[in-house]
Amino acid sequence: MAGGLIDWGIPEAEGQHYEEDVKQGKILVTVQGNEPHLNEAGDVLRQHGAHDVKTF
Repeated sequence: MAGGLIDWGIPEAEGQHYEEDVKQGKILVTVQGNEPHLNEAGDVLRQHGAHDVKTF
């Protein structure tokens, strides 16, 4: 999974971190779009309890 995230431009260390989180049962959500929509999506996720929301 980390390799696919790296292909999307996510730094290798971050990709490995997310892969470990998923192995532990956590949920990973990816969103593709332009900056205003990504910011809005991040805000909605945070409002509903998401942690570690980042934009790459």
